[in-house]
Amino acid sequence: MSEITLFDNKSLKEIIIGKSTRSDYDSLATSTITEYIAIRNMLEDWFTLFPSQGKKDLKGRFQSSNSISFQSAFFELILHELHLKLNAKVTLHKETETEKTTVPDFYIVDSNSCESYVEATVVTGKSKKRQAEEERLTELLKNLNRMIVSRDYWLALESQGFPKKPPSAKKIASELNKNIDSLEINNIKELFINKKYNKLPKWSFNANGCVLIFEPIPILDQRKSSSSPGPIVIHSGEVEFVDHRTPIRRAVTRKAKRYGKLSCPFVVAINCLEFVDEIDVMNALFGQEQFQVPINPNRKITEEDIVFSRIRNGAWTNPIGPRYSRISGVLVAINLRPWSIHDATICLYHNPWASQEYTSVLNNLNQSLLIGDKMRLFKGKSLSDILDIESYKPF
Repeated sequence: MSEITLFDNKSLKEIIIGKSTRSDYDSLATSTITEYIAIRNMLEDWFTLFPSQGKKDLKGRFQSSNSISFQSAFFELILHELHLKLNAKVTLHKETETEKTTVPDFYIVDSNSCESYVEATVVTGKSKKRQAEEERLTELLKNLNRMIVSRDYWLALESQGFPKKPPSAKKIASELNKNIDSLEINNIKELFINKKYNKLPKWSFNANGCVLIFEPIPILDQRKSSSSPGPIVIHSGEVEFVDHRTPIRRAVTRKAKRYGKLSCPFVVAINCLEFVDEIDVMNALFGQEQFQVPINPNRKITEEDIVFSRIRNGAWTNPIGPRYSRISGVLVAINLRPWSIHDATICLYHNPWASQEYTSVLNNLNQSLLIGDKMRLFKGKSLSDILDIESYKPF
C-alpha cells in the first residue's frame, strides 16, 4: 500500500474538473510560483512525520473546499511540527482520566518528561452567515473572471454588500461582454490618458443584494498573455467593523468546558484568521478595557484622575473572580497561513490563575506573563527560526 501524501499529483485541470471555483488547497497545489512550490515541499515533509492514524482525516480537511477546514488542518500540522522541532513527543487524541469522552488534539511529552495537552482551533471575527455571503461573492468573482471576454481591457470592480443567495454569473458576464464589445478602444484610451476618469463608462448590476459596479481600464502597453489573471484586477469593497474579542473569548471558554479537569497543563492554541492585535486578545482573556473619570465640577480633571480597569467579562474573569483555571495558557497566532509563516506573530498568554502552570516547550515562543499587576511580554524565538523554513528555498 502506497504512503498517503498531503498533496495529490494531479494537474490543475484534474483538480478543478467539475468545480466552479478553486479552493485554497487547489491554488496552493497547482501554483507554479517558486515560493508556493517550496511551501508544498515543506508541508509534505511535515506530513510524513504526522502520526499515521491521523493522516487521512487531516488530508481530507486540508483538501476541503471549505477555507476554515483547510486552515484548521494546516494549523494542526504546524503545531505538530513545532513540537517535534522543540524535541517533544506528540500523541494524537490520547484518552484522559476525566469523565468526558472528548479528548484534546495533542498529548505532549517534552525532553524533561513534562506532560501537557494542546487543543487547536481557528477563529474568525465574522459570523457564519457573513462567511457564507463572502464565499458566494468570491465564487461569483471567480466565475466572472472565467466567463468575461476582455481582450483590450482590465476591469475595476467596486462591490457594495454581499449576495443573499447564489447569483447568476452567466447572466452578468453576458451583459458585461456586450458592454465591453460596444466600447471604442481609442476613445477609452484617450479618456484614460487624459485622466478623465469620471467620464469612463460604469456598469452596475444587482447580484441578489450585492451591487457590482464595473469600470473598464484600457490596456495601454501590451496585450494580455495566456497566463494573465482574469480581467478583474481591482476589487474594492465596503469597510466594516469586525468583533475579534468575542470569537477568541468564546473559543477559550468552549474548550475549557469540553475536556474536564485534565491531569496536566492544558493549552488552547488559537489561530485568528484576521489581523487582530494584543488589545483584542487581552480584552478576550481578561475583560474589556474601561476608563473611569471622576465628575468634579470644582476643578479641572487631570490625567492622574483617570483610572484604567477592566470589565470582568473575559474568558478568565467574571464578576465573582477568576474562572477556568484548568486552562494553563492560550497560544494565539495571528493570520498564520501556509504563505505567511515568515510574518505571522504568535504568543503564549499564561493564565495567572491556572491550577497547573505550563512550563514546557511552547515557552520558547513569545510569552505574556503576569509580573506584579501587569501582563508583560517576553520575546522568544520566531516560528520561522524554530521551523527552519529558510532551508526550503526560495524563502
